[in-house]
Parts: sequence; structure tokens; C-alpha cells
Amino acid sequence: QQQNSNDANRSLIQIGETTETMDEVDSGVHPTKTAILATGEKTFPEEGEMEVEIELALEKERDVKKMFAGVSATVSPFTSVASSDVSKVSTNSGFSLTDAKYFVVNKLQKRKWQYVLLGLILGLMILIAALAGSAANGNNSGERTPFLVFFQSDHPTFSPTIAPTNSPSFTPTLRPSESPSQAPSIYDPPIKDPIQLRLYWESGYFWQESIYQTFWCTECVDCPEYRLGDGAGPLVEVNCTSPGDTTASCSAGNQIWLQSCKNTTRDYRFEFIHHEDSGFQIRAFNTTLCFSTVRNRFLEMRPCDKYRSSQLFNPIQKKTKFELRPYDDRNLPMNEAMCVSQIHHPKSNEMVGLHPCAENVNDTTNYWEQYP
Repeated sequence: QQQNSNDANRSLIQIGETTETMDEVDSGVHPTKTAILATGEKTFPEEGEMEVEIELALEKERDVKKMFAGVSATVSPFTSVASSDVSKVSTNSGFSLTDAKYFVVNKLQKRKWQYVLLGLILGLMILIAALAGSAANGNNSGERTPFLVFFQSDHPTFSPTIAPTNSPSFTPTLRPSESPSQAPSIYDPPIKDPIQLRLYWESGYFWQESIYQTFWCTECVDCPEYRLGDGAGPLVEVNCTSPGDTTASCSAGNQIWLQSCKNTTRDYRFEFIHHEDSGFQIRAFNTTLCFSTVRNRFLEMRPCDKYRSSQLFNPIQKKTKFELRPYDDRNLPMNEAMCVSQIHHPKSNEMVGLHPCAENVNDTTNYWEQYP
């Protein structure tokens, strides 16, 4: 027994000194010093005997693994292997004591770090669970738990927000009125000063066989029926009379004709009332009467109503040389549209109405201007 013990100790010393393992023998790695294939020291065989020796070693290792399966389950990875258990394996398998100890120690060393890592993971999970439970208890009681005192601070993380003001930021709006201020208006105030509406003239025109400049402007006229004739002299239109010398004398139902507006005391002025995204109205100054088309032929003074298409004309962008067309005709070609003018060349007492624009172009009477 004493001799066997000494042999086993000598074998373990040789295991610690050698650099080869049973796994290296299994994988075919050539040893550099000595191989522990049985109890005691043995020199590695020659090349002719290598395969036989390796096969014997592998067979012994397989036998030990089978016999040691029941023993390894009861051995703690952190304790040494009992000599009696190793002796049982060695006796039953025919394998030497040194081989058995070498196998057990080698396997346990490989698994030791796996158990260490598993223990660290379990400890971390227990710590997290303890922190969560302490936080929940602290929130329910309104006090800090001792476990979390180290992780908490007595100072706020961010600066407090600015205190609210004691008064509104903006001045409150005025209180609404109890009732509407007034009835909605059917006409808007003018955006231009009142002017006389004069038939446009320029050098080169040849009206009534004359090259001299003339001044023909619109005025109200009272006629018993709609007329659109070619005036030939004073009161040529039967029973048509002037209501007065200013636009204040205009009345609803009056028509429009031409009278001289040069060096005269008569003062008929009109206002252009512009509407956004629509046409504009022509209103007699100091009245609520506006130009209104009738049957797409005549002109008549009627109460202003910006919602009546018959009172809307095409917008103008300048004070001189512009056409007056009904708003609905603003985009029609010249040979289809109607224009505000009179028949042929102008003269006194001639009625103003709607005529084909192409005819007025031929007679050079299709333009108007604001005068003076």
C-alpha cells in the first residue's frame, strides 16, 4: 500500500510537469516530452507503435468516462476528489489510479468557471429584485428606505421653473356689443375721389368731321321710356329732360346721356367703388344710386347693390383710356363683348348704353377716362 501511494504521488507530479493532456492525445497532437498512459512514467513509442498506443489510450479513456458518470454527479466542483471513489473506478475498470485522478481533475477544472459565472448572474438578479422591492416600499410610505439612501440625493436635479405671473399677459379684448352696430351695407364707401366720366379723346381722332378736342361727359336724364338713339340737337330725344345741374338731382330710373363738360357750371360726378375678387360699381356722388344695365342694352340709375351682377363692371387699373364692360363680359373677345358707349361719333344729348365693342373700336369711342 505504501508503495502504491508513492507511485500515485509520483504520477501526479509528472501530470503537473507535462504539457500534454488526454484531449491532445485524442486529437492526434504529437507529444513533446512524455505521455501518461498508465501508472508511472513511460517513454513515448516509436512511429511504428504510435497508432496502437494512442488507440489503447483512447479506449481506456472511454471506459473511464462510462464508469465515472455516476461518480462525477456526486462530487462538488469546488472540493477535491475522494481517494476511495477514484480507487473504485480504477479497480472496476482496470484503469490505473493515476489515469482516473487525471481525468477527474481535468474535467472539474474546465467546469469550475461555468459555475462561477452562473453564481454571479444569480447574485445580480437577487440584487435587482431587492432594489425594486425597496423602491416600491419607499413610494408607498412616503419615506426613504435605508437600502436606497446611498442612491438618493437631497438636491433637485433641475432648477425650478419660473413662477407664474399674477396678471394676464395680454390686455383683454373689449366686451361684445349687445346688438349689431347697424344693418349690413349693400354698398361700400368709394376708394377714389369723385370724378367726371369723360369719353376718351386723343390727337388723331376725327369726330364729327373735326380734329379738335372735345369734352363729352355722362349725366343723368329723365326719359319716359328706354331710349338709345342718336341725338341730333337739344331735346332731340322726345320728352327727355335733365333733372338738374348736379348728381344730387339724379333719381332712380334716370338714364344716362352725354353733355359737354368744358367751361360749364354743371357738375355731375361719380365714384368708382372697387370690390375685391369682383367688379366695381359706378355710383352718383352723394347718392345711393349706381349704374345698372337693363336687358343687356340700356343704362339706368338704380339703388346700389353690390350683389347684383347688373351693377358690376370690369375692374380698371388706370385713370385714363380704359374700357367699361359688364363684369360678365370682361374675358370675352372683342367681337362678342358689349361695351359702354354711344352710337357713332359723340354729340350733345346722345344716349349712353351697351353697344358691340367692335363697333365702338371702329368709331374710336370705346375708351373712357376720369376727368379732370
